[in-house]
Amino acid sequence: MLNTTEKKRKVAAVLFDWDLTLAHVIGIKTYSERLKAIFHHGGLDFPLADIEEAMRDHQINTAVLKLPLLPGVPQTQKEITDYYREILWRLGYTNDDDAFFDRLYDIFAELPLALYEDTLPTLEQLQRQGVKIGIITNHSSLIRPVIEEAVGRYIPTNYVLISQDAQLYKPSPVVFQAAASQLNVLPSNCVYVGDNLYVDAIGAVEQGGYALGLWIDREPPRKKKPFPENVHRITTLSQTLDFV
Repeated sequence: MLNTTEKKRKVAAVLFDWDLTLAHVIGIKTYSERLKAIFHHGGLDFPLADIEEAMRDHQINTAVLKLPLLPGVPQTQKEITDYYREILWRLGYTNDDDAFFDRLYDIFAELPLALYEDTLPTLEQLQRQGVKIGIITNHSSLIRPVIEEAVGRYIPTNYVLISQDAQLYKPSPVVFQAAASQLNVLPSNCVYVGDNLYVDAIGAVEQGGYALGLWIDREPPRKKKPFPENVHRITTLSQTLDFV
């Protein structure tokens, strides 16, 4: 929680991640299930157990988990499509057509989504308080009409920065700063909320210069650990209101 009302007054805008922060794919709980759904919609059917084995094999044979801000989770379109290539190669798929893998990247935006129960109430309250609301998402451009339909009442389309459109990806400092500029506020007056501790919460503060980074972690309580300054863990989106 913020310690002073002065810090609270600094907050002019709250920006959110999209996937696993405001919305989630229906019926999918794990990254391996997400891959299975994407591959299936791309015309490739593999058993979930085989995908999970390929993912484990990839982890063992790469240094992905050693990256400081990308702990095993690709962020850019190239990183993601390269990851798809690696997994499919381990599954015996050898077609290396760039257009096919770009299509796989877009498919994720077409999977059925649902908002979390606390999404709209939180956005509504922020709107009532006169706080600007935006979104930064490392996503396909195809997600824009989905976002507009789901939360356009609260978040204008020009306040939504999509990585594929801008060719900017979290946790680059430029993407956080560009999003703040779109809302016509200073990064130091922004709060960012996302489900990835490193890319979202820590990235927004240490890379983007945001006032606060909030890590939305809906899992059961964990052993407490220290976070960098101005980074906090929340378990519901409604707790965002405590920092505004």
